Amino acid sequence: MPFKKFYFFFLLLLNILNLNNQLNADIQKRIVVQKIKFTQGGIFKLFKKDEWEIICYLNRIEKRFIKPGMVLMVPMDLILAKKGGNILAENWRFAKKLVYEYPFFPRIIPREKNTPKLILISIKEQFLAVYEYGKLLFSCPISSAKPGHYTIRGRFKIFYKSPFHISTLYGDPMPWTMSFTKYYAIHEGEMPGHPASHGCVRLFKKDAKRLYNWAEIGTIVLIVDSFKKQEST
Repeated sequence: MPFKKFYFFFLLLLNILNLNNQLNADIQKRIVVQKIKFTQGGIFKLFKKDEWEIICYLNRIEKRFIKPGMVLMVPMDLILAKKGGNILAENWRFAKKLVYEYPFFPRIIPREKNTPKLILISIKEQFLAVYEYGKLLFSCPISSAKPGHYTIRGRFKIFYKSPFHISTLYGDPMPWTMSFTKYYAIHEGEMPGHPASHGCVRLFKKDAKRLYNWAEIGTIVLIVDSFKKQEST
Protein backbone atom coordinates (compact mmCIF):
# COMPACT_ATOMS: atom_id res chain seq x y z
CA MET A 1 0.00 0.00 0.00
CA PRO A 2 2.73 2.57 0.86
CA PHE A 3 4.34 1.80 -2.50
CA LYS A 4 1.08 2.52 -4.35
CA LYS A 5 0.71 5.83 -2.53
CA PHE A 6 4.28 6.74 -3.38
CA TYR A 7 3.74 5.76 -7.02
CA PHE A 8 0.57 7.87 -7.23
CA PHE A 9 2.36 10.83 -5.66
CA PHE A 10 5.26 10.37 -8.11
CA LEU A 11 2.92 10.45 -11.14
CA LEU A 12 1.15 13.51 -9.77
CA LEU A 13 4.48 15.28 -9.35
CA LEU A 14 5.47 14.43 -12.93
CA ASN A 15 2.20 15.86 -14.23
CA ILE A 16 2.73 19.08 -12.29
CA LEU A 17 6.28 19.44 -13.60
CA ASN A 18 5.10 18.77 -17.14
CA LEU A 19 2.39 21.42 -16.81
CA ASN A 20 4.94 23.93 -15.52
CA ASN A 21 7.21 23.16 -18.46
CA GLN A 22 4.34 23.75 -20.88
CA LEU A 23 3.50 27.06 -19.22
CA ASN A 24 7.14 28.14 -19.30
CA ALA A 25 7.33 27.17 -22.99
CA ASP A 26 4.37 29.43 -23.73
CA ILE A 27 6.02 32.30 -21.84
CA GLN A 28 9.28 31.80 -23.71
CA LYS A 29 7.57 32.24 -27.08
CA ARG A 30 7.17 35.97 -26.59
CA ILE A 31 9.76 38.74 -26.60
CA VAL A 32 8.55 41.96 -25.02
CA VAL A 33 10.64 44.91 -26.17
CA GLN A 34 10.98 48.54 -25.25
CA LYS A 35 12.25 51.21 -27.63
CA ILE A 36 15.14 53.15 -26.14
CA LYS A 37 16.88 56.21 -27.55
CA PHE A 38 20.62 55.90 -27.02
CA THR A 39 21.88 59.41 -26.38
CA GLN A 40 25.01 58.66 -24.37
CA GLY A 41 28.44 58.80 -25.88
CA GLY A 42 29.53 55.54 -24.25
CA ILE A 43 26.47 53.56 -25.33
CA PHE A 44 28.43 50.34 -25.85
CA LYS A 45 29.29 50.21 -22.16
CA LEU A 46 25.61 49.81 -21.30
CA PHE A 47 25.45 46.14 -22.26
CA LYS A 48 27.78 43.15 -22.54
CA LYS A 49 28.96 41.67 -25.83
CA ASP A 50 26.39 38.85 -25.93
CA GLU A 51 23.64 41.30 -24.92
CA TRP A 52 24.54 43.61 -27.80
CA GLU A 53 24.38 40.64 -30.15
CA ILE A 54 20.72 40.10 -29.25
CA ILE A 55 19.93 43.81 -29.55
CA CYS A 56 21.61 43.91 -32.97
CA TYR A 57 19.64 40.85 -34.10
CA LEU A 58 16.32 42.32 -33.01
CA ASN A 59 17.09 45.57 -34.85
CA ARG A 60 18.69 43.87 -37.89
CA ILE A 61 21.73 46.08 -37.49
CA GLU A 62 25.49 45.61 -37.22
CA LYS A 63 27.04 47.17 -34.15
CA ARG A 64 29.22 49.46 -36.28
CA PHE A 65 26.11 51.18 -37.62
CA ILE A 66 24.77 52.05 -34.17
CA LYS A 67 25.19 55.74 -33.34
CA PRO A 68 24.14 57.97 -30.42
CA GLY A 69 20.63 59.25 -31.01
CA MET A 70 19.33 56.03 -32.51
CA VAL A 71 16.17 54.39 -31.20
CA LEU A 72 16.58 50.62 -30.79
CA MET A 73 14.37 47.80 -29.53
CA VAL A 74 15.71 46.21 -26.34
CA PRO A 75 14.18 43.09 -24.73
CA MET A 76 12.31 44.05 -21.56
CA ASP A 77 13.87 41.09 -19.77
CA LEU A 78 17.30 42.59 -20.35
CA ILE A 79 16.17 45.96 -19.00
CA LEU A 80 14.72 44.29 -15.90
CA ALA A 81 17.88 42.25 -15.46
CA LYS A 82 19.93 45.45 -15.49
CA LYS A 83 17.68 47.15 -12.97
CA GLY A 84 17.43 44.08 -10.74
CA GLY A 85 14.76 43.40 -8.16
CA ASN A 86 12.29 41.80 -10.56
CA ILE A 87 11.73 38.06 -10.90
CA LEU A 88 11.18 38.44 -14.66
CA ALA A 89 14.85 39.31 -15.01
CA GLU A 90 15.53 35.58 -14.72
CA ASN A 91 13.90 35.12 -18.13
CA TRP A 92 16.71 36.98 -19.90
CA ARG A 93 18.30 33.68 -20.89
CA PHE A 94 15.07 32.80 -22.72
CA ALA A 95 15.14 36.08 -24.66
CA LYS A 96 18.62 35.16 -25.89
CA LYS A 97 17.28 31.83 -27.14
CA LEU A 98 14.20 33.34 -28.77
CA VAL A 99 16.13 35.48 -31.19
CA TYR A 100 16.74 32.25 -33.15
CA GLU A 101 13.04 31.28 -32.94
CA TYR A 102 11.43 34.60 -33.75
CA PRO A 103 7.78 34.64 -32.58
CA PHE A 104 6.00 35.56 -35.82
CA PHE A 105 7.34 32.40 -37.49
CA PRO A 106 5.38 29.23 -36.64
CA ARG A 107 7.30 26.35 -35.12
CA ILE A 108 5.58 23.98 -37.55
CA ILE A 109 4.30 24.49 -41.12
CA PRO A 110 2.13 21.44 -41.83
CA ARG A 111 2.03 21.96 -45.59
CA GLU A 112 5.84 21.77 -45.73
CA LYS A 113 6.09 18.48 -43.81
CA ASN A 114 7.45 16.73 -46.90
CA THR A 115 9.98 19.47 -47.72
CA PRO A 116 13.45 18.36 -46.54
CA LYS A 117 14.87 21.89 -46.37
CA LEU A 118 13.10 25.23 -46.64
CA ILE A 119 14.31 28.83 -46.29
CA LEU A 120 11.37 31.13 -45.62
CA ILE A 121 11.98 34.87 -46.07
CA SER A 122 9.51 37.50 -44.85
CA ILE A 123 10.12 40.92 -46.41
CA LYS A 124 7.89 42.95 -44.08
CA GLU A 125 9.45 41.50 -40.93
CA GLN A 126 12.96 41.48 -42.46
CA PHE A 127 13.62 38.02 -41.07
CA LEU A 128 14.44 34.60 -42.43
CA ALA A 129 13.43 31.22 -40.99
CA VAL A 130 14.92 27.79 -41.64
CA TYR A 131 12.82 24.62 -41.64
CA GLU A 132 13.41 20.89 -41.99
CA TYR A 133 10.33 18.88 -42.90
CA GLY A 134 8.16 21.76 -41.75
CA LYS A 135 9.82 22.17 -38.34
CA LEU A 136 11.55 25.42 -37.37
CA LEU A 137 15.29 25.17 -36.74
CA PHE A 138 16.34 28.81 -36.36
CA SER A 139 15.72 32.29 -37.74
CA CYS A 140 17.84 35.36 -38.36
CA PRO A 141 17.51 38.98 -39.55
CA ILE A 142 17.95 40.04 -43.17
CA SER A 143 18.30 43.15 -45.26
CA SER A 144 16.41 43.05 -48.56
CA ALA A 145 16.05 45.56 -51.41
CA LYS A 146 16.30 49.26 -50.66
CA PRO A 147 13.83 51.81 -52.14
CA GLY A 148 14.15 51.88 -55.91
CA HIS A 149 15.11 48.21 -56.06
CA TYR A 150 13.14 45.00 -55.59
CA THR A 151 13.55 41.59 -53.97
CA ILE A 152 11.70 39.01 -56.01
CA ARG A 153 8.83 37.06 -54.39
CA GLY A 154 7.96 33.44 -55.04
CA ARG A 155 9.15 29.88 -54.59
CA PHE A 156 12.60 28.99 -55.90
CA LYS A 157 15.46 26.52 -55.50
CA ILE A 158 19.12 27.13 -54.75
CA PHE A 159 21.05 26.14 -57.88
CA TYR A 160 24.49 27.67 -57.19
CA LYS A 161 26.71 28.06 -54.12
CA SER A 162 30.07 29.72 -53.61
CA PRO A 163 31.90 30.68 -50.40
CA PHE A 164 33.13 33.82 -52.15
CA HIS A 165 31.42 35.33 -55.17
CA ILE A 166 31.67 38.68 -56.98
CA SER A 167 28.48 40.31 -58.26
CA THR A 168 28.37 40.30 -62.06
CA LEU A 169 26.11 43.39 -62.00
CA TYR A 170 27.74 45.62 -59.37
CA GLY A 171 31.18 44.12 -58.78
CA ASP A 172 30.55 43.81 -55.04
CA PRO A 173 31.90 40.88 -52.98
CA MET A 174 29.20 38.39 -51.91
CA PRO A 175 30.63 35.91 -49.38
CA TRP A 176 28.67 32.70 -48.75
CA THR A 177 26.54 33.13 -51.87
CA MET A 178 23.47 30.93 -52.41
CA SER A 179 21.82 31.86 -55.73
CA PHE A 180 18.16 31.02 -56.31
CA THR A 181 17.69 32.95 -59.61
CA LYS A 182 20.14 34.37 -62.14
CA TYR A 183 20.20 37.77 -60.43
CA TYR A 184 19.11 37.06 -56.85
CA ALA A 185 20.97 35.37 -54.02
CA ILE A 186 21.28 35.05 -50.27
CA HIS A 187 24.70 36.10 -48.98
CA GLU A 188 26.68 37.92 -46.31
CA GLY A 189 26.42 41.69 -46.54
CA GLU A 190 26.12 44.98 -44.68
CA MET A 191 23.26 45.08 -42.16
CA PRO A 192 22.45 48.74 -41.43
CA GLY A 193 19.09 48.10 -39.75
CA HIS A 194 16.88 48.61 -42.80
CA PRO A 195 16.45 47.24 -46.36
CA ALA A 196 19.61 48.28 -48.18
CA SER A 197 20.49 45.79 -50.92
CA HIS A 198 20.10 45.94 -54.70
CA GLY A 199 17.67 43.02 -54.45
CA CYS A 200 19.59 40.19 -52.83
CA VAL A 201 18.94 38.98 -49.30
CA ARG A 202 21.79 39.98 -46.97
CA LEU A 203 22.69 38.24 -43.73
CA PHE A 204 25.06 38.75 -40.81
CA LYS A 205 28.38 36.96 -41.41
CA LYS A 206 27.72 34.28 -38.78
CA ASP A 207 24.25 33.57 -40.13
CA ALA A 208 25.39 33.52 -43.76
CA LYS A 209 28.08 30.94 -43.01
CA ARG A 210 25.71 28.83 -40.92
CA LEU A 211 23.03 28.87 -43.60
CA TYR A 212 25.56 28.17 -46.36
CA ASN A 213 26.81 25.06 -44.56
CA TRP A 214 23.23 23.89 -43.94
CA ALA A 215 21.69 24.56 -47.35
CA GLU A 216 22.15 22.29 -50.34
CA ILE A 217 21.69 22.64 -54.06
CA GLY A 218 17.95 22.21 -54.48
CA THR A 219 17.00 23.72 -51.11
CA ILE A 220 13.66 25.54 -51.40
CA VAL A 221 13.64 29.33 -50.98
CA LEU A 222 10.19 30.83 -50.33
CA ILE A 223 9.97 34.64 -50.30
CA VAL A 224 6.74 36.33 -49.21
CA ASP A 225 5.64 39.86 -48.33
CA SER A 226 4.71 38.79 -44.80
CA PHE A 227 4.23 35.52 -42.99
CA LYS A 228 1.80 35.40 -40.09
CA LYS A 229 1.24 32.56 -37.64
CA GLN A 230 -2.31 31.94 -38.76
CA GLU A 231 -1.09 31.06 -42.24
CA SER A 232 0.28 27.81 -40.83
CA THR A 233 -3.14 26.57 -39.72
